[in-house]
Amino acid sequence: MATQTDDFANNTGTTGKLTLDIATTGNFEGPEDSDWFAVDLQAGVRYVFMIQSPGYDYSANERISLSLKDASGAPAGETVKGAIGTLPAIDFTAPASGTYYLAADEKYLSVPFGSYSLLAVRHPGSDDYAASTATTGKLAADGTVSGVFNLVGDRDWVKFHAVPTSHYSFSHTGGVTPATARIFDAGGKLAQQYSYSFDVAAEGDYYLEVLGLNTGAYTMALKEWKDDFPNTDAGAGVVAAGGSGVHAAIDYQTDQDRFQVSLEAGKYYTIAVGDQNYPMPAEIISPSGKEVGSIGLNTRADGVTLLAAESGTYYINVHLPMMTTYIKEAQPYDVKVSAGALDDIGDTAATAAPMQVGVAARGVLQSTGEKDMFNVPLQAGVTYSFAADGVASGGRWVQFDISGADGKLLGHVGNFDTGIYTFTPSRSGEYYATVYAGGYGATSNYAYTVNVARAADDVGANAGSAASLAIGATLSGTLEAGGGDRDWYAVNLTAGATYWFGAKSVAMSQSHSGQLRLLDAGGNELRTTQSSTSGAFADTLPFAPSASGTYYVEVSSPSRATGTYTISASVGAADDAGDTPQTAVALTPGTPLSGKLEVAVDKDMYKISGVAGMAYTVVLESAGNNTPKLQMTNGAGQDIPFKSLYWGGTNPDHLLVTAPADGDIYVTLSQSYGDGALPYKLSAQAYAVDDFSADKNTVGLLAPGAGVKGALAHPADSDWLRTTLEAGKTYAFQLLGAASNGGTLSTSRQYPLSVVGEGYTWTGAAADAITNAIETRMMFTPAKTGDYFVRVGSDDNFYGKNISMGTYTVRVLQTSGDKAAPVVVAQSHLPDAKDVALTDTRFALTFNEPVAIDKSGIKISDSQGKVVPPGYDSVGQAPYVNDSTVVLKSYGTWKPGATYTVTIPRDAIADLAGNPYTGPETFRFTTVAAVTAGTPAADLLQGGDGVTAVKIDGGAGIDTVWYGGSMYYHGIKRVGTEIQVTSYGGAVDVYTGVERVMMNDQLYAVDIDGNGGQAYRMYQAAFNRRPDSEGLGYWIGQLDKGMPLNDVARGFVASAEFKKLYGDAPSDDAFVTALYSNVLHRAPDADGFHYWQDVLHHGLPREEVLVSFGESVENKAALLEIIGNGFTYTPYLG
Repeated sequence: MATQTDDFANNTGTTGKLTLDIATTGNFEGPEDSDWFAVDLQAGVRYVFMIQSPGYDYSANERISLSLKDASGAPAGETVKGAIGTLPAIDFTAPASGTYYLAADEKYLSVPFGSYSLLAVRHPGSDDYAASTATTGKLAADGTVSGVFNLVGDRDWVKFHAVPTSHYSFSHTGGVTPATARIFDAGGKLAQQYSYSFDVAAEGDYYLEVLGLNTGAYTMALKEWKDDFPNTDAGAGVVAAGGSGVHAAIDYQTDQDRFQVSLEAGKYYTIAVGDQNYPMPAEIISPSGKEVGSIGLNTRADGVTLLAAESGTYYINVHLPMMTTYIKEAQPYDVKVSAGALDDIGDTAATAAPMQVGVAARGVLQSTGEKDMFNVPLQAGVTYSFAADGVASGGRWVQFDISGADGKLLGHVGNFDTGIYTFTPSRSGEYYATVYAGGYGATSNYAYTVNVARAADDVGANAGSAASLAIGATLSGTLEAGGGDRDWYAVNLTAGATYWFGAKSVAMSQSHSGQLRLLDAGGNELRTTQSSTSGAFADTLPFAPSASGTYYVEVSSPSRATGTYTISASVGAADDAGDTPQTAVALTPGTPLSGKLEVAVDKDMYKISGVAGMAYTVVLESAGNNTPKLQMTNGAGQDIPFKSLYWGGTNPDHLLVTAPADGDIYVTLSQSYGDGALPYKLSAQAYAVDDFSADKNTVGLLAPGAGVKGALAHPADSDWLRTTLEAGKTYAFQLLGAASNGGTLSTSRQYPLSVVGEGYTWTGAAADAITNAIETRMMFTPAKTGDYFVRVGSDDNFYGKNISMGTYTVRVLQTSGDKAAPVVVAQSHLPDAKDVALTDTRFALTFNEPVAIDKSGIKISDSQGKVVPPGYDSVGQAPYVNDSTVVLKSYGTWKPGATYTVTIPRDAIADLAGNPYTGPETFRFTTVAAVTAGTPAADLLQGGDGVTAVKIDGGAGIDTVWYGGSMYYHGIKRVGTEIQVTSYGGAVDVYTGVERVMMNDQLYAVDIDGNGGQAYRMYQAAFNRRPDSEGLGYWIGQLDKGMPLNDVARGFVASAEFKKLYGDAPSDDAFVTALYSNVLHRAPDADGFHYWQDVLHHGLPREEVLVSFGESVENKAALLEIIGNGFTYTPYLG
């Protein structure tokens, strides 16, 4: 919706004018519009300003306001807002003659208010009550006053007398309802804005102002409320602690009463406010002014008890509940404070009350937050039950904590309505039970009973009460009710043997059930399981004792489960790897190991013989999602930091660690979760010694005008090269890798390049946005002459930044003083080249030096002058710069028989010194033309138009049919010896003797019985995988050029991938078996196996055997479903 133009401005530059007694119209064009109107007024004259509008929404009036501004635009009076059903009006006496501005404002309306009219008139002069202290109107307490609003906007003042000990409220009892009411003091100063309720701090005369936005008579009433105990220090009532209390009342809705009482520090007092059935809300304030207690609607009728922290006068502030909106009459209540009382039981170990097992102890929680402490002697390994009860107290109940002599919390006892709580101490001595109230609400004189007794127990938890468990036996036991039971079983073990201890739940009470601990004869823990998360006990606990003797197996439940279980002991399988440095297994880089965490608590330790400063990768692989947890430490057990080379916790995970010193690196594996056996594979890789260090001690030297070759030898490698630079000279740094044949480093990743020295750190970007280079470049001008360091990589290369390692070249050129323009030394297409292949879509210009380009001016146009959409290749998105070569590329294939123009404005290319290219700006070439009938040669055939079907025989040669559209709009199908191409328009073209189908975006090989099919089957046979598109295109190209299939196979057999799959030198038997598996995906049959053994033994080359398997009837039939209608590939143009 279009926005309307504002009719009048909201400043003194407005064109709006207002003349007395003449209505002026305006519009609120949108939400929060403000219109100003100039009006001339005379000093001392009283005026009324009104706004009117036909058809407005009366409920929106309260969002319309009027205000007056003086000649400077500053406020000249108050802003008057409308009310529901009433528009605003202003009663104003001009203090001086001159121009004023009436502002009409619309605020927060979701839709425009619309049109309105403004009217300014002189006040008629006749007024019953003046709007000042000169008024004759008077209003007595508990009386009424009547008046008349003579016109819209009339304000009347009436005088009344008020005293601080009373509260006053005003009400409208008849006639026209005032829009607002305000209170002014005896001097005419505003005392209270927009209120019908009033309290005064000093006795005196005051004035009530009422505003009428409608004309007519009205009546106002004044109610005086006498306050018995004002909310002031001087008027506060006095309550004596231990006395009979004070009777009071809340006299009106906002009444607050204050009382004072003297309390003594260290004593408890109960404060009750209200009647026998309901409390009255109150806050208790300490002598220092802090709130130390409160009484609410949920407080017990007998009050709240608090401990006085300081001696002195406390204040009790009483009021109605917060949500009370109206009361008809005074609300009586009583305030009473009990005499002070000392604490019955202390809350520290020094003041704890003694308690005996089997003898109940009693106490009283005298206030909210109080704690009582008892000490009780307990015996190690004996299970005790704890119980407590108390007199009901609203939402409160008794609870207590169990702690040792050191104060450490050992148990927590909650609501005892649900049963008993048991606890089995691990040592004999004094223990403490701290009692306090749980739940919600206040606590006052809460009596309770607490009891500690020996619990029934089938098996104890000390040497004297333990049960005997024989190796090979299974026993039944019970974790008794209460959740704190622990059962010990004595077992006799022989040094050097491996034992497994297990427990199973029979009828346990919780899903998180049991735990096993193995203890020595002195009760010291040797090994433990984690608490189970599977609804039973944790898996088997293994143990191989170093000394023969008696040991103990403890059954317990940290989650306090109860119920029956079985426990067993057996001779277990020996661990494949120890868990100490003395029993660690050597992990040799390059030699993978397999292992198993036999049980949930098993730990396997391996060691790598580390060389200081050398980096290693540890590869950890496991089945499924449960990957072992891994830790690396040195011989002293200190952690060695390592990092994952990938985000997201991959499986297998690759972990990089650098040896901090010569010596063993210990790698410890354990289960992250799960209860069963966890097999894994572990390997390590050591990297080459770093060529250049990542500090100022590097041996790498880089001279301007030259280059240095280096290598990122491991995933976190960072190399520094020293170079000497001159102040004020500009240098260009380049990092060259695989894209520009500067090394093997893949610069598709973000490899930072920076200069360090004298506080400088400049960083380049992998795809330079300024020069549009594929590989990293950086320009740098030093402020000082001296040595600087070029850094390849960064200080933190983890998480995928330098995962691909490789060689690189760093080159630095001084560009200062270079005035020579770059010169083309080579180009991919000769000037005005003819018969360019449709797939030869890469156009390149190579210069005599590195260059930069401005992409915006570079383009390729077809014969009609239409710009060809740019494409991309394996290096990047065209156009781009690769060192000194500028590359352009079409998104799809060229059109047959078309002439293309490459346009490169001279200002679009410059060298790194900024010298612009001065050579030709256009380059042209023409593509090979298509024919409509086949010949014995290799033909490019024109495909159908999608409407009229065609039928063409390509004849001999490698023939290609071309379609200008996308593969998305075509379908290809082989029917016998024919190739059928169905277009989106419905036409079906039929071809015979055609080997390839070319779309604008894809090239299809349909000669599955010819070179295309042979190349595809060779890939599948040699590598047991689908071909990659580029490699497939290369070998199809070689076959098209006449290379024999056996020679192609020889190249595959010699490849690294073939050797990795089949082995470096497999036996004839292994080779034949692998061929059956990888090519035919089955085990060899006896006759076939013996046949191929025989031909190999008689000297048939293995590449010919590979060809035979690939071109076998069985393999062709298996691949027919995949390539029967052809397949895509990327053509090779070499």
